[in-house]
Amino acid sequence: MSLRVRAVATALGLEPMRVYIESGGERGDRGERDVHLCADAKLAVAVGGALSSTKEQGRLTFEAARLLSWTAAGATIGAFLATAEVPAFLLAVATDAGGEDIKELRRRVTKPLPRKVRKEIERIAAEGIRDLARAGTEWHAEEQRWADRVAFLLSRDAAAALEVTADGKDPRTTQRALDLVRYLASEGDRKSVV
Repeated sequence: MSLRVRAVATALGLEPMRVYIESGGERGDRGERDVHLCADAKLAVAVGGALSSTKEQGRLTFEAARLLSWTAAGATIGAFLATAEVPAFLLAVATDAGGEDIKELRRRVTKPLPRKVRKEIERIAAEGIRDLARAGTEWHAEEQRWADRVAFLLSRDAAAALEVTADGKDPRTTQRALDLVRYLASEGDRKSVV
C-alpha cells in the first residue's frame, strides 16, 4: 500500500511521503476504506487497512491520486475542506465578517500564518471579488472535478472512481459521479488533462 501511494505521489511530481496504515475500527466501517491527508511535521497520507486487499487496489489508487492531485496543484487546503466548508473558511481568513464561530475559526487559521501571507490574503479579498464565498465554492468544485479526472487516469478503474465520487449514493443522482461519467464519455477532454 505504501509503495502504491508513493508511486502515485511520484507520478504527480510530489516527493514520496510517509504513509500510515490505519488498523480496523479506528474510523468506523467507512474509515477502514478511507484515504486522507494528515499533517505532523510534513504532509502524510493515512490509509484505511481495508484497502490492503488486492480487489481494493483501484480504489486505493483513485483515492490517493484524488487527494494528492490537490497538493500537486498547489491547493492542498481543498483536500481538507468539503465544498460546503469553503465559504466559512474564506470568510474567516479573508474578511472581518461573521459570527463567533467564524471569529474562532479566523483566530485558529490565521494565527499560524506568517504576517506576509495574511496580508496577501487580505489584498486578494480587497481586490474586488464581489462574492468571495461563491467564487470559492466554484473554485473548489472545479478543482474537485480535475482531481477526480486525474485520479481516474492514474487508477484506470471506473467502478472504483464512481463508487468514490458517488459517496455511497446512487451515482446517477450524484453531481461528482455524473461529472466523471460525462468526462469518461467525452473524447476531447481527456486529451487536455494529459
